[in-house]
Amino acid sequence: MALDQTTRDPAAFPPGSVTSPVTADMSVLEAWRRLRATGDTAAVVTRAGRPVAVVTRTAIEQAVAAGMEGAPVGRVADLVAVPVERSADAAATVRAFTRAAWDWLTYDRDPA
Repeated sequence: MALDQTTRDPAAFPPGSVTSPVTADMSVLEAWRRLRATGDTAAVVTRAGRPVAVVTRTAIEQAVAAGMEGAPVGRVADLVAVPVERSADAAATVRAFTRAAWDWLTYDRDPA
């Protein structure tokens, strides 16, 4: 029977061993090493202590293959995180998505 994809082998990496978050300014290479060490297939990316994106191992491996090891992981993150208050009405929810989209589009993602 195959293991569930969300269940990590607890023997692969001791729980709590990686305490620092993956930040938007962390290098692609450092994020790749973290995911490889933990066995995770994705990581939450934070900026100023807030979740802003999710980066997958696939996106990181593609960036490494493209020679972007030194680029900030925020440039290659492939999913945007949108924090929305549980009690928010429709207008507040749309504003949260608009803010997140604007932050994502204006973040310095140019690899040059």
